Parts: sequence; structure tokens; C-alpha cells
Amino acid sequence: MICHLSDSLRVAGGEIPSEFKPGPLANPLVRWLLAYAIPFPKERAQTAPEMLLTPPAVWQADLLAVREQLRAAVERGPQGNWARHPAFGDVSGALYGVFIYKHFDHHLRQFGV
Repeated sequence: MICHLSDSLRVAGGEIPSEFKPGPLANPLVRWLLAYAIPFPKERAQTAPEMLLTPPAVWQADLLAVREQLRAAVERGPQGNWARHPAFGDVSGALYGVFIYKHFDHHLRQFGV
């Protein structure tokens, strides 16, 4: 899960190229609902293969990597340059921040953290 979160941040920052696949999640109204009105699903959801590239290795190194990626996302900030999301398409930095928070929260709750 830590490696998946790290990969998702690397996709967001453009470090890992990702292909946009148009669908209902790219609709601005659906994105807004997912960000602000609908809770993140508790069950496992399909994810972009680009967000599953890094195999787990050494726990401390994996944890350090996700912390560094999260720090880089914070430094990029809402006005920074964000890559096109594979499912949501072009989103603002502020909305990316909401999705990053919800994604991390989803997985941390999944493991009781």
C-alpha cells in the first residue's frame, strides 16, 4: 500500500507517465461529488497500472519514499504543475490535494492506521 501511494504521487507529479482513459470520473460534476460529497469507497477499486509499479522492498525505505513524494506534492502546492490524472483528467492542484488526502485516508483506514 505504501508503494502504491508513492506511485500515485509520482503519477500526480508527472514522474511516472500515465495514459488518460476518458470515462465518467472525468466529468467535472462527478469529480466534485467524489471530492466533496461522496465518501471514498471502502471496497477495493480498480487502479491505473502505473500506480502499481513499485514492488515492496524494505519497509523503512518504502516509507521514506512515500514521505518524500508527499513532501514534494505539498511543495508543488495548489498552484503547481500537476500531471493529467489517468481517470479524472485535468484537475486543479487544489482538487488533486483533496484526492491525495482522500486516497491516503482510504488506505490508512483500510489497515487501521
